[in-house]
Amino acid sequence: MTRKACCLLVGTVAIGLLALLGWLLYPASPGAQAEAPALVPATQSADLSIVSQYVEGPSEIALGQNVPINVKKVLHNLGPYGPVNAQTLKAATAPPGCTITPTSHLQQIFNLQVSVDVAINEPFTIRCDQPSWHTFTFDNVISITTAGVQDPNSSNNTWHSEWTVASVTSADLQLVSQKIIGWPSGDIFASVNVVVTLESEVKNNGPYQPVAADVQGQLAPPTGCTATPNPERRGDKEGPTAVHHSLSHGRSAHLQFLQPYRSQGPPYRRPQPGE
Repeated sequence: MTRKACCLLVGTVAIGLLALLGWLLYPASPGAQAEAPALVPATQSADLSIVSQYVEGPSEIALGQNVPINVKKVLHNLGPYGPVNAQTLKAATAPPGCTITPTSHLQQIFNLQVSVDVAINEPFTIRCDQPSWHTFTFDNVISITTAGVQDPNSSNNTWHSEWTVASVTSADLQLVSQKIIGWPSGDIFASVNVVVTLESEVKNNGPYQPVAADVQGQLAPPTGCTATPNPERRGDKEGPTAVHHSLSHGRSAHLQFLQPYRSQGPPYRRPQPGE
């Protein structure tokens, strides 16, 4: 055998051995040339619901202070499939003059068993810088995250709730003094109206300011006389006995009430404030 023929024989044997090795390592699927598709699990159903949601917090909070509160919600898997994994997306909204943190959060819930209530706590921090009643709103939605499971009823997947709290502070209002001015120096005639003025000095000793104050004044006449509040008196708003005023810290205000005073006959006496 020549050298050339020997080389051809060796090459043919090598190719055959490689082909045999490939067939042994990677056998072809009988009757199929393409890769088989992956199996997809059958779709299951689980009816998840938010049973309740309420806020655990005080009825009053101090003005300008951070206050922790807790929103508690109860979840329930009505089945038929379970357990399942889910997630809840919460959104919190603060009214004007207040803040709340966090404003939103995505929470993962694992292994919700069928017919078992699961309580979830959601902490928040609120703050209000204006004294008043303030209403916060909370919205939650639940959805399934387990692959191949769907929720057949979306009507019970959400919950909206509101919570109202009073933001309080203090302001020490003081009635400093009051007096009658405009009283005639001489006698007054019977059955004749005389307009006098009841003047009060009011002061805000703080610490909060400014505050809206309602001051009421009324002249109490003696027997045989009348004192009728005059609606055309000095003040910020109409009304026979109340003067509405905004008082800053440390500021005094002189508020006046005009009162027509009428004597039914002699003798007369000058009425005193608060009689």
